[in-house]
Amino acid sequence: MKKVIVFVMVMLITLGAIPVTAANFTDVTSDHWAKSYIDDMTERGLFTGFSDGTFRPNDSITLIQSLAILSRMYKVDAESKQLILEEYNNYLKPLLDNTDMRWAIPELAICLEAGIVTKTELTSYATGKELGKPIKKEHLAVLLVRALQLEEEALALTGYTLPFEDYLFITYTRRPHCYMLYKLEIVSGDTANRFNPQSDVSRAISSTMLSRSLTYLEKENKELKITRFSEYKTEGILSEIGSGDILIKGYNGAATRIIVPRAAYVKVNGANGTLSSDYKGHPITLVWSKEDDSLKGLEINTTIKAVQGAIKGLSTATSTPEIYITDIYSAVVKGYALGDTSEATYEGETVGLSSLKVGSFATVLLKNDVVSDIIAFNGTYKLKGSVRTVVYGDPITLVVKLEDNTEYEYQLNPKSLPSISRGGQRSSIDKIRIGDIIEISVTNSEIKQIDAEVKKADLTGTVKSIVKDIQGNRLTFADDNGTEYTYPIASGVQVTQGKNRISLDNLVGSKADFVISDGEITSIDVVAAIATSNRISGSVLYVNKTEQSLLLEVTHENGTRSNITVKVKTSTKILSANTGANVNFSTLEIYDILDIYGAYDSDMVFQATVIIVR
Repeated sequence: MKKVIVFVMVMLITLGAIPVTAANFTDVTSDHWAKSYIDDMTERGLFTGFSDGTFRPNDSITLIQSLAILSRMYKVDAESKQLILEEYNNYLKPLLDNTDMRWAIPELAICLEAGIVTKTELTSYATGKELGKPIKKEHLAVLLVRALQLEEEALALTGYTLPFEDYLFITYTRRPHCYMLYKLEIVSGDTANRFNPQSDVSRAISSTMLSRSLTYLEKENKELKITRFSEYKTEGILSEIGSGDILIKGYNGAATRIIVPRAAYVKVNGANGTLSSDYKGHPITLVWSKEDDSLKGLEINTTIKAVQGAIKGLSTATSTPEIYITDIYSAVVKGYALGDTSEATYEGETVGLSSLKVGSFATVLLKNDVVSDIIAFNGTYKLKGSVRTVVYGDPITLVVKLEDNTEYEYQLNPKSLPSISRGGQRSSIDKIRIGDIIEISVTNSEIKQIDAEVKKADLTGTVKSIVKDIQGNRLTFADDNGTEYTYPIASGVQVTQGKNRISLDNLVGSKADFVISDGEITSIDVVAAIATSNRISGSVLYVNKTEQSLLLEVTHENGTRSNITVKVKTSTKILSANTGANVNFSTLEIYDILDIYGAYDSDMVFQATVIIVR
């Protein structure tokens, strides 16, 4: 039996009837035993009356009508319905071709997919001409239990006792289903406590069973849903595995960091597996839920390797034709054997290899070290968004949030950075702030220019307190009117005074401009601060040789970290801790550990007098 998730029913059963309000049914009197259930079904729009004002509660429901009713217990979107129909149409169409029941093909397809009925059973019903006959009560009980996805639980029952006087007349294999419905108060005996398993099911009885089923589902807060066609997939290359997340590079080179829920499954070459750094550089398929866009699973193919970069050229006239790809980060060029590959895709269209342009971005898939596919895109474009995160180091990670809330992650080589401007003036990567609006210009798959627009402050005030605890960091400030505001501080918040980075821990009493994004403080620009003297130690994140300054990551006593701009003068002594020899500023590198002696100036820049390189 196929597994599905339970879903609250929304369905409409016409079965040849037209809408008539329950109160107007001339054949359902106020004391009719099923009136409340008939009213419930008509109010929900699940049953309707006939044009003559009757409901015909005693008319029988046929087997095919029952299957149609049960299929509509499932919420299935239009796209999934089409996929399900395509899956079963070749079986169902010949089965019903010479009947007047072809109308039910879409509903029967859903029944097959949901496991309400099997192909073997359906073939038997069709060849035995049972589909158009009234359904028996014990048969409907089986189908309803399956529709509710309770058959496995029913068949696992042991030691139960059916309370009906005529329980011996219930087919032995169907007794668990009847008991399950009795247990859930969906069915009960008649006035003589008989189940009447072989009786035809009337519209009144069907209304009763369905109404009670709805009540059960709603009480349990359960939903019925077919899962196989309620998913969609995206593809890319597994680039990085983090703690609880992964970095996926699309075939067009755009990188997106994805949080992986604990419940998400992992399959490697079709078998159950776990995430491993060994799988980096291999194609990955992400399986998403259509309903809530949650990540359901990861499917990795290790039989194929992926290479991404800019097309440098092709050599197809030799006995060993190759395509040459330039690695975007390292600028290293490498050739890959084309084998029999003669075509590629460019912007989704199939093209000959000779049509590929130098500088286009390409994802090259390799099988047994020979090119199996080339997926190419225009390598010259512009992208605009807001800075979500900047993480300094090697590489420098820049996360950009687009207007549609998509986040792209770029990795920049600190030794080969593009031209950068901020606020219309030439700038550097360490001046880029979270919240800045930036435009990234890419030429021949290489980022050539980053233009940042300064985001104006949302609020201005004097810092009253900074609280750091297990709930995160929170800052309270007061504006000129004395009104206090408290906001959480975003991870990686950038604290600056003018062009320079300063420590978050020195802010109390300072007046600052605050940029608020998604309910968090993402940027703090100090207007007036209290200068303090200090000795600081930390790791180099960026060396700005133009301005003779360092961006230093400092870890404070309470465990928090902040980035501080350190100004290095010509008079600053730089010494090696190991030898005591002088060290040239130009030789300092990212991740060097430094002890720096000096003082903050009035602009809260740490002016170094002595630097010890550990």
